[in-house]
Amino acid sequence: MSDRIPKEIMNLELALAVVDNAYSSAMEALMEALEWVRGDGQIDMPGLVDAGFLMREIENHCDDLRKEAKAKKNLVEMVIAKRAITDSVNEAGVGNIDGRLATGTPDVKQEPKMPKKGTAEYVALCQYFGLSEKAIRAGVMSPHYLRLGEWATEATKNGEPLPDGLLETRPKFTVAFRRKRQVG
Repeated sequence: MSDRIPKEIMNLELALAVVDNAYSSAMEALMEALEWVRGDGQIDMPGLVDAGFLMREIENHCDDLRKEAKAKKNLVEMVIAKRAITDSVNEAGVGNIDGRLATGTPDVKQEPKMPKKGTAEYVALCQYFGLSEKAIRAGVMSPHYLRLGEWATEATKNGEPLPDGLLETRPKFTVAFRRKRQVG
């Protein structure tokens, strides 16, 4: 690994520091506002409306930032995992990848394409797991998408067939990131 830190990594480290700072400032302001709202009841309604509005805006900005960061992280995970798995085709398996700040463990899981409710495939999938026609029609139970993906991954690894209603799966490349201890 090169000793030179890429500009993009330095920019991300700076962005994290800015977010950490903003988080601390926002939490302090939110706690002060909470004490103010819980105060003696003398706050006028326009002040409460403004406080609620500003809290909503903080919430929206944080949620938008979280969604964007997650989407970009998922893309980076896919690139890492695809490259690691491609590079290790002739090896026993994919190992950990050490960065300067973190260790990443690539993996590939099966992501099922869920059949639409009411289709013959959906009925077949539900029946595979023991649901009766009556329960399926009533809609009282439905497959849990994430858990079904975990189950399909295990079944595929063990060479077991997938149920008739689960027509296809596609690979989902992921990476588990663990922060390294900082010495110093």
